[in-house]
Order: sequence, then C-alpha cells, then structure tokens
Amino acid sequence: MAENLDDVHNDLVKLAIKIYNESEDDIKKEMKDEDILKKINNTEDYKYFCKAYPLIIKYMVQLRTFDPRAFKQYLEYSSKLRPTAEERAECMNNPLKKELWENKHRAMYVKYLYKIRDKTHNINNQRRIYNETLDILNQETEEFFKLYNKELKIQKEKKTKNINEMREELISQYKTIDKNNN
Repeated sequence: MAENLDDVHNDLVKLAIKIYNESEDDIKKEMKDEDILKKINNTEDYKYFCKAYPLIIKYMVQLRTFDPRAFKQYLEYSSKLRPTAEERAECMNNPLKKELWENKHRAMYVKYLYKIRDKTHNINNQRRIYNETLDILNQETEEFFKLYNKELKIQKEKKTKNINEMREELISQYKTIDKNNN
C-alpha cells in the first residue's frame, strides 16, 4: 500500500502504463475501440481508474496517446487542486456545473501531454490546445446533460401519464363497485 502521495502517484502511473499496454495489445489484435473500452471498464482492477480518469482512458484507447510524464504532472497538479468556496457553492446540487468545473482541470492533462510532445515549447500553442480541449469537453458535457434532461422529462411525463391512467382506472373501478352495491 502506498505510504505517501508520491507513492500513490507512482502506483497510478504504473497502473496507467499497464492499461495502456493492454489497450495497445488489443489494438494490435484489431479489436474495436468500443470493445477495448468495455474490456477496460469491466476489469475490476481498472474500475476506479476509469471512473477517476475518463479523459486519460479516452486518449489511451481512442487517440492512442499516453505519456507517463504528462500523467504524473497531471496527478501532481490535481492533488493540489481545491475548489474555492464560491465554486463549491456553484457546483453543489448542480451536476452540470460540477462537470464543467472538472473539465477545466481535465484539459490540463492534454496541455501537459502536448507540452511534453511539442519540441518548440510554445506557450501560446499550449494555451490554444488547452482552450480547444476545454471547449470540446464542455460541448460534450453540455450535449450529454441536454440528452439526460430530455430523457428525465420524458420519464417524468410517462410517470405522470401512468399515474393519471391508474387514477382513472381506480375511479372507474370504485364507480363500478358503488353501482353494484346499490
């Protein structure tokens, strides 16, 4: 078991390398990305990692990109990250706001990845990559929540309709019972 934060980070990097290598092996076997993602997500040892670092998994499998140094930098960055009181209040009971806040920090992994791979070390390019990644993540998140809220509304309407139908049926049954008793 890891004793300190650096040990935890090293263990996570080792796990990420293991996942990446397995996904690369699966790619060589010509498995589809969706099947690789399912396999990784269904592997008990990887479930926490997949939930905690979905963007890392996405980059590993779908974009075939991973760098342990970028991931380690991201872990160090995220371990120091704390929302302000205002951010906490904004995110409380608002899953969309919470995801958008997290996207700001997930995009840092892509920035670190670019920074390590880019030989020019151009800060403007790093900033551009970060902003583009953040825009994409936010668009995906907002689309997801639109679909989610739409589905919730449909389910609520179905429930209301079912309740009304059941109420009408019960009223009809009571009327029938009342007629039979008179």
